[in-house]
Amino acid sequence: MLRTILDTIPARVFWKDKELKYLGCNIAFANDAKIENPDDLIGKSDFEMPWSHISNQFRNDDREVIETGVPKINFEELQIHADGTKKYLRTSKVPLTDNEGKIFGMLGTYENITELKLSEQELKSKTALLDLAGETALLGGWSVDLETNKVSWSDTVANINGMPKGYTPDLDEAFGFFAPKWRDKLNHVFSQCVNAGIPYDEEMQIISKDGKRVWVRTTGKAIRNEQGKIISIHGALQDISDKKKYEQELIAAKERAEESDRLKSSFLANMSHEIRTPMNSIMGFASLLPEEESKELMTNYASIIVKNSEQLVHIIDDIVLYSRLQTRLLQNIPNEFNVCDLLNDIKQSFDLPEYKEKGIELVNHNLTGLDCTVKTDYDKLRQVFTNLITNAFKYTDKGSITFGIEHINNELLFFVKDTGIGIPENETGKIFNRFYRGSNVTNGSIGGTGLGLSIVKEMVQLLGGKIWVESEEGTGSTFYFTVAGY
Repeated sequence: MLRTILDTIPARVFWKDKELKYLGCNIAFANDAKIENPDDLIGKSDFEMPWSHISNQFRNDDREVIETGVPKINFEELQIHADGTKKYLRTSKVPLTDNEGKIFGMLGTYENITELKLSEQELKSKTALLDLAGETALLGGWSVDLETNKVSWSDTVANINGMPKGYTPDLDEAFGFFAPKWRDKLNHVFSQCVNAGIPYDEEMQIISKDGKRVWVRTTGKAIRNEQGKIISIHGALQDISDKKKYEQELIAAKERAEESDRLKSSFLANMSHEIRTPMNSIMGFASLLPEEESKELMTNYASIIVKNSEQLVHIIDDIVLYSRLQTRLLQNIPNEFNVCDLLNDIKQSFDLPEYKEKGIELVNHNLTGLDCTVKTDYDKLRQVFTNLITNAFKYTDKGSITFGIEHINNELLFFVKDTGIGIPENETGKIFNRFYRGSNVTNGSIGGTGLGLSIVKEMVQLLGGKIWVESEEGTGSTFYFTVAGY
């Protein structure tokens, strides 16, 4: 079971003795080391690894942990392989001690954060390139005669503002094209330019004549006469909407990479907790069995061990199922059946003591008034319902759970409604993300790996449908979904 857990998690895990020889690793680490069987790593050193030519960097960290007994947690390393491949790692290393507290080696784990690092580098590189392009691009020119307050501008500026060629607005009209949010700032920098000759170079938004919002770079510079008096302001206007769009896309990509990295770390922490709890029960009660003479207690211990073993298997099943969905190994095999029969079958499957003990009423409803026949994958539709109902039981302490079908806008909708804790309003859009758990449960006593709803979403999409949720925190949630084949 421990080997299965180690080989399932995405983190790389390894352990060494005091001479820095490997004692073992998981499959993820063995793949990085280009070794088929993790046991083949035993007895080898870093000098036999793909990163052997820079192994001293890692070995010095290992020695420091072993010699001082002080863990090194969440630090970054650059791993350069012999073929020139660069990998950025987020690493933790801790000492290993025997029963007497003596250090006999170290254990390390790392995650590959190369994607996050490359996103940061790409953002910096592309932003610099866009800035250079903006500086060398052809700009539309404009000027303001301070005696008449009349504005002259080029055809490029007129086009950006959505005005015809040759049109000459006054200063107030020209300022009116700028979005209200930016007008105070524009008035400030323009006044400084007029009164003190201070040039400006700003990025703002304008609203063109046709209502289109355009990001522009606007510059202004004072022009003086022979007596030194400021008589006009000349400047340029450039449409930088594409530059802003690229910047926002790059920032969003970086944020997604950071969020993915955070969620992976959160998932590993949650899974560690989820696995450790039943594992402790299994190990604890298993150790009591050999010395226990009471048959009744032995039966009780065995029941607890079986229950916790089933919980462990369920966690691993979720991880394996999600992996199969991601790699498109599951197929939609449609067949025709009556939905009412499916609903009755599902309700019967929850007629178990573990659900009855909660005192929550489970109700199935066909709100269409028809014997609905659909052509879809029976087993996968049943699994979607089962997962959503199981989830509802987990987050509902009292009231009821209702599931079934209904017609809305000539569309057949499946639904699961509960009277549980609900979902915060600003999180309903994230609840189907992998590894994500609501802020009102993450730090609570309700277990979970954060994969359940992402599995449901993938399954619904496999069936050609869509899924969404309506929820009010503290009141309950209703999950709606559709499938192709009705």
